[in-house]
Amino acid sequence: MCAWTRQIAARAAPILDYLLDACRAGPLIGIDETTLQVLKEPNRKAATTSYMWVMRGGQQENPIIYFDYDPSRSQSKARACLGDYRGIVQSDGYAAYTYLDSFPGIKHAACWAHVRRKYTQVLKALAGDRAISGVAQDMVKRIQQLYRFEKDARNARITGSDLIAWRNQHSKPVLKAMNHELRRVIGKVPPKSTLGKALSYTMNLWPCLNVFLDHAELTLDNNLVENAIRPFVVGRKNWLFAGNPDGAKASAAIYTLIETAKANGWEPFAYLTFLLNGLIDAKSDQEILILAPNCTPQNI
Repeated sequence: MCAWTRQIAARAAPILDYLLDACRAGPLIGIDETTLQVLKEPNRKAATTSYMWVMRGGQQENPIIYFDYDPSRSQSKARACLGDYRGIVQSDGYAAYTYLDSFPGIKHAACWAHVRRKYTQVLKALAGDRAISGVAQDMVKRIQQLYRFEKDARNARITGSDLIAWRNQHSKPVLKAMNHELRRVIGKVPPKSTLGKALSYTMNLWPCLNVFLDHAELTLDNNLVENAIRPFVVGRKNWLFAGNPDGAKASAAIYTLIETAKANGWEPFAYLTFLLNGLIDAKSDQEILILAPNCTPQNI
């Protein structure tokens, strides 16, 4: 079965190349990474941690979910994933993405869900300390306000330039007040404390956290990418590891095909049936490209 998987990945290589290009052709890419154990990597111990990088991009109506294995979690891999892409990149606050803050042609957006998580962790750890938990609770409430405004806009079907106007009218005052409060309290909190780290995390990302105000295609968070990673994380609990780098690359290829198919309305078994039958008969790269998972079932 592992050999079959590698054969499918190799046969579908033209689709995977096309999907990477299509992922980079949209106005927005969300990027994240998760751990992966690969047993037989050259010059590495079996227990060494490797990574599966994931990007969600392409056009809004035909999203691409692209998985890419690499032994490294370095900035060089983040650069390799994005390639010559120019547009908005949304990520968490991991240091590998900081180069995006000043990279030509890139607008770097941060994730409010990660910020909120920092303060909920403070509440869980220091619930007995009223002063600290009070600051954290205040931040959580302000972030909830932002999410409530986004929900109201979705319910009212506000989009495009109207959404930008809505955000500047409703969300921008919340951000201004939050920034004022952050500056007021950050100097009064030990920087290495749980709350101090949460405040510093927020302040360091502040310009990136405001990018959504002026870009209607952006959401407040990177949750769509995290949702795309989740099937991989759940699966990892069962299969545990990849046997070698070729297996990890094949796994990335299969997850790319299936998760992109799901994002475009395919039932996974139906897409696999369509793909495998098509690969048997395809006699050229062009015939293989017709099998791409971002071609929705309604278009077949």
